[in-house]
Amino acid sequence: MRAPAVVRSLAALALATGFASTAAAQGLFLEAVGGYQDLTGAKDSAKAVFGSSGGVSFGGGLGYNLANGFFFSGWARRFSKDGERVFVAAPGSTIFPLGHPLSVKITPIQGTLGYRFGKSSLSPYVGVGGGVTSIKETSTVGGLSESTSESKGSYHALAGVDFGLGSISLGGEVMYLSVPKSIGLAGVSQVYGETNVGGFQAVAKLTFRFGK
Repeated sequence: MRAPAVVRSLAALALATGFASTAAAQGLFLEAVGGYQDLTGAKDSAKAVFGSSGGVSFGGGLGYNLANGFFFSGWARRFSKDGERVFVAAPGSTIFPLGHPLSVKITPIQGTLGYRFGKSSLSPYVGVGGGVTSIKETSTVGGLSESTSESKGSYHALAGVDFGLGSISLGGEVMYLSVPKSIGLAGVSQVYGETNVGGFQAVAKLTFRFGK
């Protein structure tokens, strides 16, 4: 389903359930997140270069809860992983390490429009949005380091739940981030035909709320 269609569905659901029954306390919130990210869109390339396709992701954001259950937020997260350049002749063929260190940093900066359900201390929510994602590769060959970087348009869909403890809440969230036509991992992605460094992410959240 395309992002605009999801937003229209959320709006219709809010009207059907009634704005008065929604839960989110109106006001500003800050959040810190940390968890696991998988480079699902470039899984084979990541496994060849790093040995695995996943790693740690962390970040934070700032947002605002509206009285009618909707919220909007802006956030940034960082995923980084170290490996080495490799040679692969074709998909499924032997991977030959070249001994040249390689590090990749992926930083999505996104905006989310979402909706919270219910009015208890347990608050499920969904959201969609987009922004830009920065991808930077740094490799060292013969003692010399070189870097390549680019920023690409990206979009996401997420779902989660918060458990409120007064002005502080704990929660969990899953998200899929898509970064189409993004830079390949050390050229290996051309072999595997992978052009999206996005993927699934699961994080734990700590949120601080200010307002009503």
